[in-house]
Amino acid sequence: MLWQDGRFVTLYVARLSADEPRHARRAAEALAAMQRHVAAGRTLSLAETSLYAVRLIAAGLGDHVDSAMAAFEHACAARGVAAREADRLAWGSRTLSEVRARKERVAESVLSHTLPLGLKRSLGWTLVDQAYGHAGKRIAAYAAGRKTNGRATVFIGHSAVDRAIASLLKETIAAFVGSRVDVFVSSDLDSIKAGEDWLERILDRLRSCSVVVAIITPNSTESPWVHYEVGVADAGNPIVIPVTARGGRLSELPAPLGRRQGRNLASAEELVVLLAEIAAEVGVTDRDTAVPAFDDLLREARRPILGAGLSDTAFRIAEILSARSENATEWDPSVDPEALLHELGVSSVTLLAAIAELQDLGWLLSREGAGPLGLSTIGPAEEFFIDSEAAFGGADPESDARRIAEIVARTPGEASRVAALARALGWSPRRMNAALHVVRAASPESVVSLDARGPLAYVLILPDPRVLRLAQPR
Repeated sequence: MLWQDGRFVTLYVARLSADEPRHARRAAEALAAMQRHVAAGRTLSLAETSLYAVRLIAAGLGDHVDSAMAAFEHACAARGVAAREADRLAWGSRTLSEVRARKERVAESVLSHTLPLGLKRSLGWTLVDQAYGHAGKRIAAYAAGRKTNGRATVFIGHSAVDRAIASLLKETIAAFVGSRVDVFVSSDLDSIKAGEDWLERILDRLRSCSVVVAIITPNSTESPWVHYEVGVADAGNPIVIPVTARGGRLSELPAPLGRRQGRNLASAEELVVLLAEIAAEVGVTDRDTAVPAFDDLLREARRPILGAGLSDTAFRIAEILSARSENATEWDPSVDPEALLHELGVSSVTLLAAIAELQDLGWLLSREGAGPLGLSTIGPAEEFFIDSEAAFGGADPESDARRIAEIVARTPGEASRVAALARALGWSPRRMNAALHVVRAASPESVVSLDARGPLAYVLILPDPRVLRLAQPR
């Protein structure tokens, strides 16, 4: 066995050690770039901080997998031998142990630099776990003799009406993984050249791609084409990642797509995790390009389908109301229209027209006033949180309401206390109230308010038959 050959092991270790200075230099460069921004007085966004963390993880991991592969092949070539299955498996076991031994040290180093800049520990550990999980997959693939190199393709599947989101996602992924990876969007003219058989081109990419990202919005939940694309891709065994946007919900997808781990494009944190996941899957760890901005993608992904026809001003008002609401209750927040007019920098006519749009949707409440706008205050209605929370707030009120109903259904003979449910579920008042609005919409008499002051909108849920029906599986 090669690992019992002293000269082979010496060649392997020497070649592997030769890469360590480069890995250390990359870590120092990534850290220096982050520190330059901070020293300049610039506040880093969550995306920038998180993606710098990805660079630090890659450098701390030391591209150890790539270096170990190269060292193994170099040692084999220098000794003029061909590796047997047992040799590769021994390499895999050895490399996996080395990678795991680095994990705690790398994680603490990365977190020590990024936590002071606002990165949450949970997100940092998610990025670390993800990087090391994919490193393990690549080690196993190489040890088994499967190819792990070559030009990778990321395929973005989507409904025709979600073309704008697909295009923005393509730009963001391409900026992150660099020019070594093809990002293919079937509706993009850059992806399909003139004169090509478009269907055959799509099928060819689906059969050979490394990653399929399926965009799920209310437009595509019932789209047979998205499910067809995923089915074709499965034949080639890529990783398939459903991503939700514009209020789309994985819980509404039929199997098998609905059983996959998905990401929410409307969440900056989950978008960061998605980019890191794709980069790791296609083997891109050495990325020295600028951190891509994805504000436009977040904005488009957060635009609810119901509000797709809203003016920009109406959409901005909805964003402000969601961001400033602490509890997801009526009139939370209560906003001064004059202050809002100044903040938005629009004319009074534009503001009043946007307010009218939101009122037509049932999203906005207003009180008359004596000022030039004729309004004293505006604020969200309950319907606002039901319709938009999945996009703006990050939770899924419909799914949460069913979960609450399931708990209530376990004790059909007695009322359930809302505060106790919130504690048991570990939910904030905002998430609890948004779900309760859905329960109340399904069964108005079942959710009881005793006019008690506090962050929760209701205090009791009665086991009404309509609540029990809400608990039944769809």
